[in-house]
Amino acid sequence: MCVNSNTIPLGPYPSAATAVELTPARMRVLRAVNSFNRPATVVQIAATVGGHPNTSRVHLEELASEGYIDCEPEPPRGRGRPALRYSISPLGRTKLTAPSDIDHRALAQALAQQCVLTRDPQMARQLGSLWARALISTLPDDQDDLLQHLVDLLASMGFSPEVSEDRTSVLLHTCPLVEEARQDPDMVCAMHRSLIAGAMEEWNHQADTQLLPFAAPGHCTMSLELQSSQQD
Repeated sequence: MCVNSNTIPLGPYPSAATAVELTPARMRVLRAVNSFNRPATVVQIAATVGGHPNTSRVHLEELASEGYIDCEPEPPRGRGRPALRYSISPLGRTKLTAPSDIDHRALAQALAQQCVLTRDPQMARQLGSLWARALISTLPDDQDDLLQHLVDLLASMGFSPEVSEDRTSVLLHTCPLVEEARQDPDMVCAMHRSLIAGAMEEWNHQADTQLLPFAAPGHCTMSLELQSSQQD
């Protein structure tokens, strides 16, 4: 069964490090889905994985329910229920590409817990800036590189970012602290906003940013307007 937008909660999915662990069989199915350049049917995916299509169908339904893949019905063709086509989701892509030897969740959790315990907005801003400084090591050369550098940073932290076509906003499809953010969005999301501001400061750039937590089913939205560099 497909998971439609009416059943997806507002806001992002958990990041790959915090999401449901996958069995080897489901990882093979997930890799098979990712190998197609366009949405694929159960029969096509089963042919790649091997085995009976019904077995692949069970794994696909579970992967869809956990947010690792998206599915949509084909256009109707006469009588009968249209076939479903499956494609990789941002969370699934993160699951496949997340480095196994880098996990920022321990640091993120410690910072989030401190924010929630103190409920001090200034501390949330300071911790977000500290988090940014702990992760940044290079300076981009220009604004185009700056946006990509920011996307790379967010991806490495488990946010599964997607830049809008007009390059004025970034959709955050996953979050390493989504459960903490649901419990206390004022503090945790404030820390995330300060993370972005701290990154810009470290890169000697300015940007007008706004974070809209739980903006839509499946993601938060960060609006971004880059300004000129502070350096000459």
